[in-house]
Amino acid sequence: MKLYVIALLAVLVACGPSAQERKARSPECLAAKNDAAERKAKSESLNLEIRLKNDERRQQLKNLRLEDQTAQLQGRPIKNLKAEALLETAISTNEMLLKYDMESTSAMIDQSLIQAACEIPKGKPAN
Repeated sequence: MKLYVIALLAVLVACGPSAQERKARSPECLAAKNDAAERKAKSESLNLEIRLKNDERRQQLKNLRLEDQTAQLQGRPIKNLKAEALLETAISTNEMLLKYDMESTSAMIDQSLIQAACEIPKGKPAN
């Protein structure tokens, strides 16, 4: 009976959280994960804001073109060409920015920060 109790205690002690599990729950690891999630949310919010602004600019561009077509049909001078060019440039610049997508770069950086904060360095003894 005593041997059974000793064996059971040995198994329970060995089944406690590993050093890796303790490190994963450490404040440094949790802070790194939280910071990464916060940066991702901000990036997604900014991308959405840029897309909405582009939609607004496209609508402005359509309105200016309609004004120019109306003026042309009525024989008046066309006066919105510069504004149209500026809006087209702003739209294409924002689209290139979204296409380049900094998220992939920041995701790689966040992953390495999380890995550094949550993993036990090799060569150090695990307690």
